[in-house]
Amino acid sequence: MYVCKYMVPKGRWKHGAKRRGKPSFVWGRTVTLKRENAPAELKETALKACEVVGHGLYGVDIKEFDGNYVVVEVNDNPSIYAGNEDLRNKDIYERIIAYLVN
Repeated sequence: MYVCKYMVPKGRWKHGAKRRGKPSFVWGRTVTLKRENAPAELKETALKACEVVGHGLYGVDIKEFDGNYVVVEVNDNPSIYAGNEDLRNKDIYERIIAYLVN
């Protein structure tokens, strides 16, 4: 598990977006937490959402409203970029491989 907060760039509606008329993307800032420092309720919400879909590797988009966590979507092709999602949890790749092999 990795836990990230993705910031949306000003004037955009999602974390990464192509600029109109430009060949490059604008990316928002990513704040990565150590999995043990993430709120327990947040992790429980993500894991429950994955259980509904079944065993696999997923990215769960969650919004926080007034202290409550709401699942927006479960992605079956999560993004894992070096230097972002793995920043605080260096063992992420080994854990993913071990999970998929077993």
